[in-house]
Amino acid sequence: MFVCLKKNKSGSTSVQIVDKSSGKYVLFQSIGSSSDPAEIDFLVAEGKKIIASHGGQAMLPFDRDKELEFVDTFLWCLDSMNLLTHPIFHPLLFLPGLFLLEPRIHF
Repeated sequence: MFVCLKKNKSGSTSVQIVDKSSGKYVLFQSIGSSSDPAEIDFLVAEGKKIIASHGGQAMLPFDRDKELEFVDTFLWCLDSMNLLTHPIFHPLLFLPGLFLLEPRIHF
C-alpha cells in the first residue's frame, strides 16, 4: 500500500491509499482532498499513519556485509566438501546468478 496524490478537474488534489495487487491498482481508502499544500501534507501524513496501522509496506532489513559473509561461509562449506570443483555438483550450474554478487565467474 502507498499514498497516492491525484489531481482533480477542479484543481484540488485528492489523497488516496492505493494497493497494487496482482498487477492492478486498487483503491483502499480515500483520505480527502484539498487545494491547500499544508492540508495536503497533513492528509498524506494521515494516510501514512493508516498504512502503518494496517501493516502496509514493511521495510526489509538488508545488511550487505552480513549477506556477503553468509555467502562466503556457504561457498567455503561447499569448497571444503570439494563441491565447487566437481563438474556435476557445481552450484553455479543449478543456481545461475545467485552467488555472482562480485566478481562475475565465467565458465
